[in-house]
Amino acid sequence: MIRRAMIRRIAQHIRSNVVAYVALFLALSTPTVAYASHLVVRTSDIVNGAVTSPKIRDGAVKTPDLGLGSVTSAKVKNNSLTGADIKEGTLGPVPLALRAGNVLFAAVNSDGGLVKNQGATSSSRPATGNYLVGFNRDITNCVYIATPGDDVGFLSIPVVTYASRNGTNNVRVEFFRSSDNTAINRPFYLGVFC
Repeated sequence: MIRRAMIRRIAQHIRSNVVAYVALFLALSTPTVAYASHLVVRTSDIVNGAVTSPKIRDGAVKTPDLGLGSVTSAKVKNNSLTGADIKEGTLGPVPLALRAGNVLFAAVNSDGGLVKNQGATSSSRPATGNYLVGFNRDITNCVYIATPGDDVGFLSIPVVTYASRNGTNNVRVEFFRSSDNTAINRPFYLGVFC
């Protein structure tokens, strides 16, 4: 009787779980293969902002991957670009290049008046052919170059020109007629390079 009860319980258990046993049998007897092609991550699967720098392999991002205008000067490391990195033809004139602190100049008329300048504070003609031009900084370690000329005329008389420092912020310019060494008034340009 115990044997019959036990057989009945086993039969009832099998009938109640037949579906589970069939599924277990199929799972264990069928060869399974995982296909990597089903593990592809698509753009739509990624939340915006989820991919950060540490998650990108070094060297994986190439020029075609960058959006137009995505690399700005603020994102470039200072002093990291060289001439080879820059297409010179795309550069325009450098704004205020003549306003560099190491270039000073003056255009002076024959009366000693300051016509135009960068960094010059005064000009005068204390004597015939003798001009004094003052600058807004110490020019002790600078170089001075003067040449006769103006923006409107042509100077036909050959002259000898001298330029020398006078004090810490003045340049003296002198003109002499080359034929007889007489002092002569001339408009001129003066460049001071530091």
